[in-house]
Amino acid sequence: VRPTITIVTCGKAIGAAGAFICGSRLVTQAVWNWGRGFIFSTGPWLVAPLESRIQRVQYADAERARLLASANAFRRALQEHGVQPMGYGPIVPIFIGDPVRATRAAEDLQKRGVAVYAMRPPTVAPGTARLRFSISASLTDVTLRGVAAAVAEVLAG
Repeated sequence: VRPTITIVTCGKAIGAAGAFICGSRLVTQAVWNWGRGFIFSTGPWLVAPLESRIQRVQYADAERARLLASANAFRRALQEHGVQPMGYGPIVPIFIGDPVRATRAAEDLQKRGVAVYAMRPPTVAPGTARLRFSISASLTDVTLRGVAAAVAEVLAG
């Protein structure tokens, strides 16, 4: 199958910003003429860095392995503190349920220097608010264990 339109986001996987659309001349002209509200001035300055980032990502097997190892280490550390994380991979959600409690927990952790955000409705279904951690391969095991301890302390408090 050859798609008519390909939309590529450049955020998490490539570590850039924005997105782009690939397609026939007819498709790209239509987007250009009728989707002007979605075309921003960031496009031109993204092209050169994007090319080098795509090339780098293609060969980043060691970095991907380190990222997965870090996410798994964080999950294990949370579990050792009695906190059950959700999911798999570098995005580590922790179910809270109540959006007010999730917001308070995120704020408390942010005051401790932890970059975490509360996901609340309408982003998630009502009653399923959660904390959302994005793990980086550059985080050390000591840092991940410290964050897990802080999470457990905030959630217990």
